[in-house]
Amino acid sequence: MNDILTNEEYTDVLTYKYQSTANSLAQQDWAEVMKHDDFSSKFDSTETVLELTNYHLSFLVAYYQYAFDKELQYESCARINELMPKVLVILKNEWDYQSAYGDGNDTFLQW
Repeated sequence: MNDILTNEEYTDVLTYKYQSTANSLAQQDWAEVMKHDDFSSKFDSTETVLELTNYHLSFLVAYYQYAFDKELQYESCARINELMPKVLVILKNEWDYQSAYGDGNDTFLQW
């Protein structure tokens, strides 16, 4: 695909392809948040689910867009993880929640 489409076009294709997957992952994350009453009251559901969806979509697009170059793929996904939504950081740190991408440095997309 990289030979046929520009970088922007390929990003658009992957965005369209993985939008529903990203939304499903965000809904899973939100369901986990809802299990903790004291925690869930600190976040607006609509805003948080949108933030989670955008995070997952960015990760999925980077992962598949750079599948041909594992180093670039890792770097891109690591940069996105640095911007992980606060709600996911708290889930991972306080409740040992494992993201869809695994928790290891070299582990991606282990669902």
